[in-house]
Amino acid sequence: MKTTTKNLYYERMLTVLVHIQSHLDDDLTVESLAEISFFSPVHFHRIFKGLFGETVVEHIRRIRLERAASRLASSFSRVTDSAFDAGYETVESFSRAFKKMFGCPPSKYPEQHWEIIYKKIPGNVHYLPDHARNGLTFYTHEDTTLEVRVEELKPMKVAFVRHIGPYMECKTAWDTLCTWAEPKGLFRANTKFIGISHDDPTVTPPEKSAMMHALRS
Repeated sequence: MKTTTKNLYYERMLTVLVHIQSHLDDDLTVESLAEISFFSPVHFHRIFKGLFGETVVEHIRRIRLERAASRLASSFSRVTDSAFDAGYETVESFSRAFKKMFGCPPSKYPEQHWEIIYKKIPGNVHYLPDHARNGLTFYTHEDTTLEVRVEELKPMKVAFVRHIGPYMECKTAWDTLCTWAEPKGLFRANTKFIGISHDDPTVTPPEKSAMMHALRS
């Protein structure tokens, strides 16, 4: 990814991250956050997942849980209040999610130290109490940088098979295409295999996701 493009993505996403932490009690939808970033919802979702390793929904849920942990650690709120503030309808569901993330039930968390959660939970961005607008930042590593290259190809004729359904089950489509192509002598040194995913599997229901598998010999 070119530096100018990467910086643009970071700047827009930082605006989104600050908005999320400043409006954790609001209804934060992918569409509303995409509008803030000036990306389409689908493109925004892909960029967010690529930069932070989690979906927007997963990120919001985690940040709300971190806020709950922070308030519990400082005795700012009770477990029941924390559950509702984090968007859970029952204390039981909140407790399960909390224990899965922090390794202990919320009632025991005040005995722990706030600093330890950064070693236990994923992600480069964490809840920042009180001053998210001024101090929020995030960090990336070179090995997670997306390498993107845009090329303009000349028109070409391809043989293809369309797959509708979960992307992880696309092997059948490839098998069908290859079984048809092999006896026709279409497997050569310069054969190109092309996979085009038309949908974002984190947005489109698996049963409706579309992909085209093609080869050019």
